[in-house]
Amino acid sequence: MINKRTWNKWGRFYLSIDLDFWEARPWQTCYQDCYNFLMAVKKSRKRVIFVDEHHRLLPAINRSRCNTVVNIDQHSDIVESEKYDPPDLNCGTWANYVHRRGHFIWFSPPRYYATCHTGKSPFEYPEVAGWEKVSWYKVKQPPIGLINSASHIGLSMSYEYISATSLLPFVVKKVFNRRPRRSQAAMTYWHLEEAKEELSRKRNQEIFQI
Repeated sequence: MINKRTWNKWGRFYLSIDLDFWEARPWQTCYQDCYNFLMAVKKSRKRVIFVDEHHRLLPAINRSRCNTVVNIDQHSDIVESEKYDPPDLNCGTWANYVHRRGHFIWFSPPRYYATCHTGKSPFEYPEVAGWEKVSWYKVKQPPIGLINSASHIGLSMSYEYISATSLLPFVVKKVFNRRPRRSQAAMTYWHLEEAKEELSRKRNQEIFQI
């Protein structure tokens, strides 16, 4: 069981959030769950660093000098260095490039998650990724308490891993008032939605005028 006593033992840690954590669930709860968690992040008044791809958080993580990284993600983002020696840096291997590799903790959805290693598991043999300790928790929703305990927070939009028509980037916009970058497919969807809203507004105005 994961609770406050658990993460209090971790000391200072970097909270790394990937938007695709909420992608792998029924759409009925997907957006509300994401909204609730991100609103808690906003209410904490902590500085949040936004990136398009998860490995672009690496400089901020290394600057934080945290020995512990908590990764809320659909993907593990950690691999065995033995096979790749070293692995190419990308969104699935960035954990291998963290400078202070004390404790890496992955919070994944209970289903529809993906590990990134192909050989020895870093969760059984943390030394293959150069970490002292690696942990994995499967949760329906990340504990809100992690937010207040984190010393630093970063959020990856991870456009490549959410569907083009996903509304998750719009949740980020709603919470942080930050207009997200979009793929061409997502832009098309966005414009269609804006067109629908504009048509709806015009219809309402006509009705009101009548």
